[in-house]
Amino acid sequence: PFPVSIGILPTAVPVTSGEAADADGGALDAYLVSAVGMAVADTLTTPTQDFIATADDGSGAVEVFFSRTGGFVVTGIEPGVTLDVTGLLVPRADGTWRLKPRTQSDVVVR
Repeated sequence: PFPVSIGILPTAVPVTSGEAADADGGALDAYLVSAVGMAVADTLTTPTQDFIATADDGSGAVEVFFSRTGGFVVTGIEPGVTLDVTGLLVPRADGTWRLKPRTQSDVVVR
């Protein structure tokens, strides 16, 4: 047997939705971030059954990506609600980033 140490868990960097959408100019690519107070403007379900909510705190819109394989319950995430989300910034082909929560507990619907 050998000891296994547990390091310090990463702390989410607080960002606005606009900073999340461009990963603060790319400096936060793949970072764990937290964005709060984002109003959902639109939602869609992709052909692969992933769910995307477009949300904005007034600084610019970001897509919040809920993978169908993540087991997310997206009931209640609809235009007009407010989201607080912690997740990873994942790049898109168009030069923007998506905010991808890791677990259901990373999302607060208000």
